[in-house]
Amino acid sequence: MRKTLFDSLIISGFERIHTQTLAWILSLENEFFPNKAGFIEKLFDLQPGEVTCNDLYVETELNQIDMFIQTDKKQFLIENKLQSSEHSNQTIRYVGSIPERLRDTQKLKQYGYLSLTNEEPKNKEWIPISFEKVRDLLRSIQWPGDRKETVFIQEYIYTLDNLVQVFNQFVSNHKDFNHVFTDGHKKKFEKQPFADESKEYIRKNQLETTFQKAFLKIIAREGHINYDEIGETRGTAFLQINLGEINNLGEAFRLGFQFQGRTLKINLAHKNYENSKPEQITEFLMNAFKNVFLHYNGYEKFNKPRSKAYISVSKTAPKDITELEKYELIIMLRDEIENLKIISQKFEKELNTTFKRS
Repeated sequence: MRKTLFDSLIISGFERIHTQTLAWILSLENEFFPNKAGFIEKLFDLQPGEVTCNDLYVETELNQIDMFIQTDKKQFLIENKLQSSEHSNQTIRYVGSIPERLRDTQKLKQYGYLSLTNEEPKNKEWIPISFEKVRDLLRSIQWPGDRKETVFIQEYIYTLDNLVQVFNQFVSNHKDFNHVFTDGHKKKFEKQPFADESKEYIRKNQLETTFQKAFLKIIAREGHINYDEIGETRGTAFLQINLGEINNLGEAFRLGFQFQGRTLKINLAHKNYENSKPEQITEFLMNAFKNVFLHYNGYEKFNKPRSKAYISVSKTAPKDITELEKYELIIMLRDEIENLKIISQKFEKELNTTFKRS
């Protein structure tokens, strides 16, 4: 790895730095960067000639839009997710977020979701764009050798190369990166420095949680596991799979399975979880849940509702993630999910039985 200016300033992991740098490159004079149209076309997988840049306008941090690009006939919105992931249906909400002064019904709209991990956006109008693709496109351009801007652009390309290289190393052998799964919740000063440059790069740029979520998405994709959410709490990523909807006394609940760290959970949450209250988990509902799932297949710990309408039973996986090959982890998760689908059919029946008995 080559330590760049971005690395020395410890800003390689900052989303806004990448947004501003790309905007600066696109705003350079045409004599320096003459084929901006071709760059944009390749970035968005468009055909040659679809973009012309006689009148190019670029702005960042625009009404929740990370980067806004306007060409002669099109408008491009880019959402940058280096360290975070999509939340609150951002790609659905941001479609209509162009400010009034820039709205143009005559210009076609294109949406790009930029991430290191090639994350798939929830809104299919947005196309995934990887940092690796950005690096390759910038590297393919013959930048003028006699301009000071070229030095800075080359530093940025090397920075992207470092990010991509470290991520690919992690994906190819997650078992060598135990700290990714153990240090996500730690503050930077609490993390032990590493002699290994790739591990140290992850630590300095605080990429642990980002890599965890990317790993779970790879596991889900390779294992053909349909999931509802991959998120994180306190720096540790989780995979949530909803198994069905349960109704009790006019309230709707979701029954699900969750994998986080080394913990497996069967959980029940109110459908309107964010606005729920713990008392919405009635005694009838709790007893039915415990009767079916507590002590089932090693789930020995019951977790009561706290601030929200949420209960669960949990157990510890027999091995840590870094002790398992990908295929072993996939088998473990698929077995748990298939078994739960079978036993969950008993839950509504048990709920009705508990209600009648009470």
